[in-house]
Amino acid sequence: MPAVSCFIFARGGSKGIKGKNLAKVGEKTLVGHSISVGMLSDRISEVFVSSDSLQILSHARALGARLISRPSELATDDSPELDSWKHALDFTENTLGQNMDCFLSLPPTSPLRKGTDISRLLDKFDEGGSDLVVCVTKSHRSPYFNICSVDDGGHLSIFASQDGVKVRRQDTPLTFDLTTVGYAVRPNYLKNTSHLFEGTVSYIEVDRFSAVDIDDPEDLEYARYLYNQREMSND
Repeated sequence: MPAVSCFIFARGGSKGIKGKNLAKVGEKTLVGHSISVGMLSDRISEVFVSSDSLQILSHARALGARLISRPSELATDDSPELDSWKHALDFTENTLGQNMDCFLSLPPTSPLRKGTDISRLLDKFDEGGSDLVVCVTKSHRSPYFNICSVDDGGHLSIFASQDGVKVRRQDTPLTFDLTTVGYAVRPNYLKNTSHLFEGTVSYIEVDRFSAVDIDDPEDLEYARYLYNQREMSND
């Protein structure tokens, strides 16, 4: 079975929600939800948390994760996430001397992901032929009808109209929203790429519950509501 290492990237700063990665949904923090999913899978050998925050790292240690101290220059609002991924991969391979077949990222912003989502993601990765496997959900608003752009004169036009304006939904291509449920990457590809999506990318589809992505306070409250509804239905 391929060796899978799980990485959770959780910097201390956040503009939308102060201390976002330690905010709670149910009894667990956002970081804690990702750690739990990673540790429940028998296919994941180790779970790492990369952060610039001593508070987050201390919390992650208490939950049993291994720690990666992220340099401050990789934890700013403008720092590319890809650079943090490369730093974590370099640390595990060259500092710890550990190799892996799959680099799995589980962002804290998807606390409603299910273990089965990650199992299917890894199954797809194991099929081979992909540099990257991501999780998507069907677009609930088609860009061919609902997304507009504004020109310099302040006039609206349908954004996805390069092939002509579509008038029937059945004439439009199937579109998906990218989620933060999980990313499975080939380590050698990660080392050499300058843009995550420049290689061969495959996907699995997840439901809209799993796909909830926390970016602002409204997202957090929505996630808490859905989580509580799920917990009540399981009682």
